[in-house]
Amino acid sequence: MIPLAILLTTITLGAIAQRIISDNNILTMEQKINRLKSIVADERGVTVEKMLSKSRKRNLVESRQICHWLMANRVINNDLTLGDIGKHIGKVDHSTVLHSRRTIEKLSSVDPELRERVVKLGRTLGRSAKWMEEKLKESVKQQALF
Repeated sequence: MIPLAILLTTITLGAIAQRIISDNNILTMEQKINRLKSIVADERGVTVEKMLSKSRKRNLVESRQICHWLMANRVINNDLTLGDIGKHIGKVDHSTVLHSRRTIEKLSSVDPELRERVVKLGRTLGRSAKWMEEKLKESVKQQALF
């Protein structure tokens, strides 16, 4: 028999996870983008303002690149162009977003810690770990063709 405390904890965690996923489906695009920025900044230990700044510190650049990758790969179900994504994350143009995408894909293929962070962020935003892994693998395969 399962102890009541464990059962209640499991039910509560399941309800929280379901709430996050359902909230992601009813939020406006602006709210989804702000939520993504906040989640990435929190995970990386930086403020949203610093993450969106023009700073070239590695942790801030990588945070912006992760945001670009997550948005460009439709993790938050958006229909934004690369240029639109750049306007929301760091006020950059489409070529910077494209570079960010490629950089995260290349680095995640050789850096398991980065890959795990990206997958974890995707799960937090409502995507399954399997979907995230497949998306990263697919991206790396596409780059090999070029």
